[in-house]
Amino acid sequence: MRTLQLPPPLDLSHPRPISPGGCPSAGDFEMGSPTRSWCGSLILPERPRTSESRRPSWSASNAPDSIPKDTWRVLPGSYVAFSLDVAGSANCYPPNSRAAEALLTFNGGRYIGLVVGSFVTRSEDDTRYNEDLTVLFVARTPPPIPEAADYFIPIAPCSDEESWERKSIDTKPLFPLKDRLQWTTFGTLLRIETFVESSLRFNMDDDEFNRVEKFVEADIKVLSEAPVTNALTKLRVPAEPVPATVWRDIRGEHREDPMDYVVELYELIDVLHAESENQ
Repeated sequence: MRTLQLPPPLDLSHPRPISPGGCPSAGDFEMGSPTRSWCGSLILPERPRTSESRRPSWSASNAPDSIPKDTWRVLPGSYVAFSLDVAGSANCYPPNSRAAEALLTFNGGRYIGLVVGSFVTRSEDDTRYNEDLTVLFVARTPPPIPEAADYFIPIAPCSDEESWERKSIDTKPLFPLKDRLQWTTFGTLLRIETFVESSLRFNMDDDEFNRVEKFVEADIKVLSEAPVTNALTKLRVPAEPVPATVWRDIRGEHREDPMDYVVELYELIDVLHAESENQ
């Protein structure tokens, strides 16, 4: 099993979901405070058998017996579309509260990203398996943070391949969007609430994924030495998974700017944090 070791470690052994069955407490939303960092650098750690991490070299035949073979649906090296899926969390709050209303009426955008980690854990009530995906953003433009402006890889097809320092990413089949950039240091951690399957999937082979991993590891290592800012914190992969709808087929309407996703997420967190403090 291939592993991407990045500093500092991000412990995902006991995630606290913002999802049905995982009603948040005030402590769960300390991550919404601008004075605290709720994000850490990306890491794909070795996991115990009760909390397994799947890499592309695994197959259904050698997956641990403790986890059903059909539980891992999305492999690292796969592109997915995703959007926040938070309506199910409304039952954790009073029916007429601001938090419940915000969750029930939320209408977020659809975004595209590269899966670099896939984790399966047993739910706290032992009734289901949770599938978490570490996803790095895809965008039209480089990251808007000066410290990370060069941390991306173009995705083929590109209009001007020779203008980029890094060879473009090749997918099979060819990526359906032209002139897109794969960010290597910024992304999110998703917990699949709804999964929309498709026979059409856009993946990279193991050799290509290994190449991309090396850039991700190197870029995050350098960025970890930069001064911590609020913008960097909000763009890094969070320590807590957020509930999401995930689509295998990345075609169709979507938003191009990952900053829109960050704004959506933090606006929700601020509302839920305020509600928790009032309880």
